[in-house]
Amino acid sequence: MEHVAAEVTSSRVLLADLRRAGGTHLAEPAAKQILRSYGVATPAGFVARDRAEAANAFSRLTPPVAVKLVSSAILHKSDVGGVILALTTQKETLAAVDRLANLASRHGWPLDGFLIEEMVVPGHEIVIGGVIDQRFGPVLMLGLGGVFVEIFNDVAFGICPINERDARRMINELKAAPLLLQGARGRPLVDQQALCDCLLKIGGDSGLLLDLADVVTELDINPLMASGSDIIAVDARIIIGKDARSVSTFDSSRTLANFAPLFNPSSIAVVGASATRKSLGNQFLSRLRAYGYAGKIFAVHPTADTVDGVPAIRSLGAAGEVIDYAYVAVPPDEVAPTLRGGSGRVRFAQIITSGFGESGDGEHREQDLVAAIEESGIRVLGPNCLGTHSPRGHLTYLAGASPTQGSCGIVCQSGGLSIDIVQRGQLIGLNFSGVVTLGNSIDLSPPDMLEFFLHDAQTKVVGVYVEGMREGRRFFELLRSAGSAKPVVILVGGRTQQGQRAARSHTGALATDLKMWQALAASTGSVLSPTLDAFLAALVAFSYLQPHADASRSNIVLLGNGGGASVLAADYFAECGLRIDALPVSAGQSLLDMKLPPGSSVSNPIDIPAGNLIAGNGRVMAQVIDTVLSESEASALVVHLNLEPILSLASAEGDPLGDLTQTMLEVLDGHQSQLHCLLVLRTTGEPEMEARRRTEAQRANLGGVPVFDSLEGAAIGLAAIHGLERFRAGDSTIPAKSDGDPQQ
Repeated sequence: MEHVAAEVTSSRVLLADLRRAGGTHLAEPAAKQILRSYGVATPAGFVARDRAEAANAFSRLTPPVAVKLVSSAILHKSDVGGVILALTTQKETLAAVDRLANLASRHGWPLDGFLIEEMVVPGHEIVIGGVIDQRFGPVLMLGLGGVFVEIFNDVAFGICPINERDARRMINELKAAPLLLQGARGRPLVDQQALCDCLLKIGGDSGLLLDLADVVTELDINPLMASGSDIIAVDARIIIGKDARSVSTFDSSRTLANFAPLFNPSSIAVVGASATRKSLGNQFLSRLRAYGYAGKIFAVHPTADTVDGVPAIRSLGAAGEVIDYAYVAVPPDEVAPTLRGGSGRVRFAQIITSGFGESGDGEHREQDLVAAIEESGIRVLGPNCLGTHSPRGHLTYLAGASPTQGSCGIVCQSGGLSIDIVQRGQLIGLNFSGVVTLGNSIDLSPPDMLEFFLHDAQTKVVGVYVEGMREGRRFFELLRSAGSAKPVVILVGGRTQQGQRAARSHTGALATDLKMWQALAASTGSVLSPTLDAFLAALVAFSYLQPHADASRSNIVLLGNGGGASVLAADYFAECGLRIDALPVSAGQSLLDMKLPPGSSVSNPIDIPAGNLIAGNGRVMAQVIDTVLSESEASALVVHLNLEPILSLASAEGDPLGDLTQTMLEVLDGHQSQLHCLLVLRTTGEPEMEARRRTEAQRANLGGVPVFDSLEGAAIGLAAIHGLERFRAGDSTIPAKSDGDPQQ
């Protein structure tokens, strides 16, 4: 940064003095002084206290000039007529001063002076803003400026500190980007590098927002006039407040907590199982046995010697050894005493009991529980959570869960949704390295478990579902420090609600929860999904496909036996930001040379009726895929099969569907690093056909091919893959859509 340390120190003193005096915002001259100390250009100008000083100021400036009312009572001057523009003579300037003085007098506003500035050469009006988000810390905003900023809502956000790629991405994300960067409709060009530099001065590593995060709550530069390389702050507001706070930076050298006992416990204690009836504790014991848990199990019971054949102890501290995992299912008033009884003798406790902070009368219980956690030293999941599902440790809260250990790690604040994720995930080819539910998250939090999965060698992709985020800043910094080395897919509940207090500046009003999460995803290479279906589709894609290092190839080839489905799919893939381009001439000619029967189409999408596709026990399928591999530069092949016509052609001697799947896997073998392949198997929903679909899906999964039940799901999954490829390649253009929503 080019700002001078002495000027920054002076700015800090100015802000501190104003806050001590009870002020809420800086007057424009002081706000611009701070901007200049960080290297942001402002118009030449002076503050005049009366007509004489105004006349002197005019004589030292090059007209035309603007005169602005300076008053601590006014935040938005243009809204009250406090700005007079295009004054070319001293007489006009003094008349403007008189007019503004009368305006202040009529309304009883304190008059702090008049800001007289040279008018800036017209250009594009841009807004740069900043807000200290209560979870994510300093956030930078860029948008189309002027009085219509909130009307058009053409804005982009970045969580600070931004880097140059973030700055370029924010610029390209604007709908007005062609107008700014290409000079559309005869408008002047804006130097992208100059605008990037300005954004970095505000939101970069040593920028204003990070430097002054303990004082400044909101910043609004509107308009910022941009023409060529001239980027000038024409108006500025800085809001301060007592709730401003320092931003603690995540320490990437922090020792990773030993979470091994949480996923592979050698001993488990169940608190709340009954010796006389069936309870949640008894159900948990039953599911442990059914899932093959082979470690030590204790039941905590006040009188019984055994519970369901398990030896009973009187408290968590009476086991004679340290317990790795405690399952706690007792009434809410008994939870805190239960933990205190295990002080120093339990590593992790999962509290399924509800009735704490999530209920109207449970706040006092939650406070007592927090105290018990601190006193006992036990790390806690919950309360109000289902706990851990871990194939590696044969630990689960689910009935009928697959024992297959996979590579997908899940962090979930909702126990109920975690059941959907696991059960639906298993049906579409997902296998899990671990699933952790957190409930109220009063101790262990989403960032804690994200940190574990990011470092866990058995986890290839991480899925996170959150409903609230107290440690948003740490969550962001964990993702940022990981450098997108491991794909992370995020699903946020309630993301469309306003997550911030009512704000007085344009920036605060526009900084919604959804936009904060979009900024986090764009800054870290994470995938933000709007629905559970999209979330699962992205997880499936990342579980089977390895993102390519070469992100320059982005063409998709569609191959299937449904013409109408292919047309709709081409539209949907395009809406997800994926290209369905024509095949190279040589590839098209090779397909023509195959002399496929009538009804086939060898353009892209490639449509071949079922009877033709299954010819020669899959020979046609093999030739088409081989042509795509050898003669096109496609990055992905999506094979979509309508099972009903294919299965109708089966005979006692032949299995056309099995032949197609096996042929596809044989041709692709060894080429996955060159071409992503996704398989879509569509059925009528009949049980027999669904069973056959599952068989072929399992076969494809074993061959490393993800399987989807719709072309929409395949598009969402592939868009997630391509988005991460582009992020890793440093692409700062608008990322491919990975949420299933059409691009605007």
